[in-house]
Amino acid sequence: MAEVPAVIKGELLARKLDPERYNVLVPSETYGEMISKFEKVSIEIVRVDIKDCYKVGGGLQLGNRPLAAMANAVGIQWHPDLTGIVAESKDMARAKAVAVMKKPNGESVVWVEEKTIDLEAAEEEIRLGLEADKIHGNYSKWKFKEDMELEVRSRLLQKRKFKNELAMTGAKLRCIRKLLAVGSNFTPADLSKPFVVPKVVLDTQAMLDDPVMREVALDAHRGAVHQLFGGANGDDVQVVKPAGEYLEDEAHGALPVPTEAIAAPVEAPEIEAPAPDFSLKREAEEAVVDEPEAQKPVDVLRSKMLSLADDDLMPQEKAEEVFKFLQGKSGHNAQALEAAISKGEDYLKHKREAITLKGV
Repeated sequence: MAEVPAVIKGELLARKLDPERYNVLVPSETYGEMISKFEKVSIEIVRVDIKDCYKVGGGLQLGNRPLAAMANAVGIQWHPDLTGIVAESKDMARAKAVAVMKKPNGESVVWVEEKTIDLEAAEEEIRLGLEADKIHGNYSKWKFKEDMELEVRSRLLQKRKFKNELAMTGAKLRCIRKLLAVGSNFTPADLSKPFVVPKVVLDTQAMLDDPVMREVALDAHRGAVHQLFGGANGDDVQVVKPAGEYLEDEAHGALPVPTEAIAAPVEAPEIEAPAPDFSLKREAEEAVVDEPEAQKPVDVLRSKMLSLADDDLMPQEKAEEVFKFLQGKSGHNAQALEAAISKGEDYLKHKREAITLKGV
């Protein structure tokens, strides 16, 4: 009880769990002392099946399944570029694992381990084990030398088939044991108690209780809403006034005009329309025949959309689908459709620039 930090002990007691009935994994005695007031310690409980452990010396050691569960609980991540097989031959494989774990104070800890599978050494180890069984009388299966050779070849074949996987798993398990300070000499009684894995998480309730943090969260929420439904500063929001006439007032803005103040409309005098001149109509029709038909605005915008297509970000058929979607969303309004296509053009431009910079 004394070696369990107060923050972890408090979380266990808050969940009505007796610390004496759990194996608490604590990397250090001062764990959790550096967390801020907007963070708290959370715990994950991992139960271990003794079948997932193996003998080492006079005790038991945790195997792949329980250690992988603990790593997932605490949030250990593996560097994708530096973790992998670093050397390989017919009878050997060596793997390197680079693990990253965040400490309670926000600092990231990087741990590197390697594991080598040597099949020649593994064959010698298998033979020595079988010889030891024979010396101590456990050789009922090894009545003949041929039986022992068959057993050696059978066990070695499994290691040869999965030598890369065994090396990679061994390197990762070494990282997990070191980062979580997991022991290597457990008894069956120890493994009957679940393991408690602590981790530091954001205390959202404490953040919302603080007036400043609550306002920051609301501002972030408003920004997300504006990005979805309007400009970042609300510039795109249009205020729709009811139908009617308005008078502009510097102090109060637009004020509706009372109905009684509106003068009755004045009827315009009737003007006799001039007789139509059909010769002008014929001249206009003859002029239009020689000129090519003007392209409709929708066709122009469609051509602009299809010009944005390429083989990587937006294939030709995808551009056609996007144009139809934007056309429907804009209510077949040419001005709104053109604005939507321009935004898409800017997005694809920035996306291509980012891909180019990443390639460099």
